[in-house]
Amino acid sequence: QGLEAAMVASEAVGAFRSTTSVSPREILQTLNRALCGQGRHGFVTCLCARIEEDGRMTLATAGHPAPYADGVECEVPGGLPLGLS
Repeated sequence: QGLEAAMVASEAVGAFRSTTSVSPREILQTLNRALCGQGRHGFVTCLCARIEEDGRMTLATAGHPAPYADGVECEVPGGLPLGLS
């Protein structure tokens, strides 16, 4: 399982490096498309954040637990892990 997990992670990193979007949602969609249909069994959980200069943050999650800020869990809509559908 270690080698297969490494291959899935490698595919995710490659897809991330090839995207030009700055939208967390679009980035996760690109990663999901890259991982689906590869014939591999596995998935990736991911949290993608864009932080603006003024401190505003946009989050998108794919099966990853919500982040905490100042000891409080942030409310983020859930999503399926990448590579499942």
